[in-house]
Amino acid sequence: MRSAVVIGGVGMAPQIKAFSHSHIIVACPGRLVRLLANGSVNLNAIDTLVLDEADRMLDMGFMPDIKRVIARLPQKRQNLLFSATMPDDIRKLANRILVSPKTVQVANTSPVASVTHSFYATHTARKNEMLENLLARAEHESVLIFTRTKHKAKNLSRKLSNSGYNSTFLQGNMSQGQRQRALDGFRNGSSTSWLRRTSPPVASTATAYPTSSTLTCRTRLRRTPTALGGPAGQAGQETRSAW
Repeated sequence: MRSAVVIGGVGMAPQIKAFSHSHIIVACPGRLVRLLANGSVNLNAIDTLVLDEADRMLDMGFMPDIKRVIARLPQKRQNLLFSATMPDDIRKLANRILVSPKTVQVANTSPVASVTHSFYATHTARKNEMLENLLARAEHESVLIFTRTKHKAKNLSRKLSNSGYNSTFLQGNMSQGQRQRALDGFRNGSSTSWLRRTSPPVASTATAYPTSSTLTCRTRLRRTPTALGGPAGQAGQETRSAW
């Protein structure tokens, strides 16, 4: 059984070709919508739709794209939806696309006990000063920092590097190769602080990477607060600031 990946940051031609001979397509909503919009692919032969991490895609602003994809699918199909939490928008989507669904719940959605939440309200002019103060006091080997815009992620990463921190960043203007190098640097410890841009007006969940001790700094409160104890819970501590 053949499968293919459809994501942004890489060329479209191999992905378009993959549609003709793959049984399974694993796609990011944005790139798939773009391929559909320019007529490069169609979904007429799809008989099964799987939405994984639906709450995270909601947080990242992908819901409009998901609805566009669903509109292009055959009416008769099997639907599978996986979500760590069930905010109202996800329940509405489930009710819309699922017919007499079977529900499986493997755990509750309470925050993980290992997560410590802190909140700091600060003025814009003092954000960098406060962040560096937190980094100097934090006894962690690695730090995840979320920013509101991609430019902020890049600029803040450079400022931290100039202050002596091994910092890298991840944002939409990077190629897939650049993104992978940033991820690898954070995993292997060559970059101890990692700045990631989130989709306004909400923040996204911190991904639990295999590092021994991680501090997660968020820049905004998220729209689905019950997910705060998800992947970030495996990291240990979370600090949120009115960035």
